[in-house]
Amino acid sequence: MILSIEFQAELFRDMFLIGVICGFVYDLIRLLRANIKHSRWIMCIEDVFYWAGVIMSAYMFMLSENSGQVRIFVMLAFFGGMLLYGAVISRYVFNTMLFMTDKIKKAVKLIIKITFYPANLLAGAIWHIIGKPVLKTGNILKIRVKKLLHLGGVYAKMSKRSLKRQFGFIKRSNKKRGTEYGKRKKEK
Repeated sequence: MILSIEFQAELFRDMFLIGVICGFVYDLIRLLRANIKHSRWIMCIEDVFYWAGVIMSAYMFMLSENSGQVRIFVMLAFFGGMLLYGAVISRYVFNTMLFMTDKIKKAVKLIIKITFYPANLLAGAIWHIIGKPVLKTGNILKIRVKKLLHLGGVYAKMSKRSLKRQFGFIKRSNKKRGTEYGKRKKEK
C-alpha cells in the first residue's frame, strides 16, 4: 500500500508522540521506585511488563493506523521520541514529579496531624487523669512489696552473672561426674 506524504508525516508525528508518552510512563515507574523500595527481581518484572506494554501499544497503533505494516521510519520515530524525551526532558519532568510527591506527602502528613490533634489532646488528658495516678500507685506497691520481701529475707538483687553462675549447670555437659547434678564443687 502506498502512503501519501501527508499521511506518512502524521504517522511519524503520532509515533514520535507515542514514544514520548512511553518515556513519560517509564518516568512514572521510576517515581514509584523512588518512593517505594523494590527488590531487584520486582524491578525486572516491572520492566518486563513495561516493555510488553510498549510493544503492544506500538503494535496496536500501527495496526489501527498503518494496517499493521512495520516501516523503518515509524520505528525510528517511536524510538526517537523515547530517546529525545529521555535525553532532554526526562530529567526535568522526573525532578518536578519527585518534588511534587514530596510536597504531597508533607501535606498529607500535616492533614493527618491536624485531624488527629483533638484525639491526641484527649488521650493526653486521660493519661494525666488516670495514667499517672495508676503509675504512682504501682510504684508505691512495688516499693512496699520490695521492703516486705527484704524484711522476710526472701528478696535479694541478682545480677546476670550470678544467675548464670547459679543456673549454669543446665548448660554444662556431664564431664564432671563426681558432682551431684546441680551442685557445684567447693572451691578451694
